[in-house]
Amino acid sequence: MSVQAEELRRLLAHLATGVTIVATRHPDTGDLYGLTASSFASVSLSPPLVLVCIKTSLRSHDAIRGAGAFSINVLDQNVEHVARRFARRLANKFRGVPFHELLTGAPVLDGALVWLDCRTWAAYPGGDHTIYVGEVVAGGAREGFPLIHHRGTYARLASIRAPRPVLTPQHEMPWKEAMS
Repeated sequence: MSVQAEELRRLLAHLATGVTIVATRHPDTGDLYGLTASSFASVSLSPPLVLVCIKTSLRSHDAIRGAGAFSINVLDQNVEHVARRFARRLANKFRGVPFHELLTGAPVLDGALVWLDCRTWAAYPGGDHTIYVGEVVAGGAREGFPLIHHRGTYARLASIRAPRPVLTPQHEMPWKEAMS
């Protein structure tokens, strides 16, 4: 017996993840497509591969498949409004969002903390999603802190700004003994 979908969603919500915008340009119409995604991961350094999981029922899914390219834009903690905008079903999600294009033609958001321009390297079925593996052909980053998604809400890494305390034996975690 498997865990039900809603229970799995509830369990996985406890994992804090970065927030990305996955974007592409439709090869036939030139229309821009994008969505907010947190199911993003590094796959390999050589060759440089990343993956993102896209729900098959979304219009962006078919546009990515047709384009053979996409961008991954890791959001800065100060642009939660962009994450919310791309999570909704809107006719023109890119209105008022500055972007540029690089090697693949996929839109790269100007305000991204980290951006990766990817050519589709492989696509695998994954239940109600497709796992798109992209070869990173260009990328960049700037200083800042990532927007985080945790338990259904957006969060910030405020604790990073404070100096980390030096732990001495009397400050060790109480569960450490149980694991020894």
